[in-house]
Amino acid sequence: MADLIAIRQGLAAALEPLGFQVSPWVLSEPTPPCAYVTVGPEDYAQVMAGGHTELTFIVFVLVGMASEVGAQQQLDQMLDTEGAQSVKALLEVDQTLDGAAFSVHVPSRTGERLYRRTVSTPLLGAEWTVLVRA
Repeated sequence: MADLIAIRQGLAAALEPLGFQVSPWVLSEPTPPCAYVTVGPEDYAQVMAGGHTELTFIVFVLVGMASEVGAQQQLDQMLDTEGAQSVKALLEVDQTLDGAAFSVHVPSRTGERLYRRTVSTPLLGAEWTVLVRA
């Protein structure tokens, strides 16, 4: 059986080299730059031989106000598929998430998006889909 808490914590730990707040839990009042992990949909029919399950997680990264050039440049580095600030590369480094999984794969991401808040200007960010076999 998959340990969702350990997987969330492993994904968050993988992003620590970004150098800003990273949480395995949804942030109620995110202050950019920040990242957090959510549990995505699961197809119960996709249990693999040996009892492995493929789980989907969504990693959100918010970098700053949409009007800030620096935030856009920072996000560009994270959207890249390789490099020290690449979210994809960081998430795929530890394929076991410190023993919580058998493999980690980032098959897709959104482009930059605006995230609306109730009382402030929109934040710029993106979302990465992460498939974890556990």
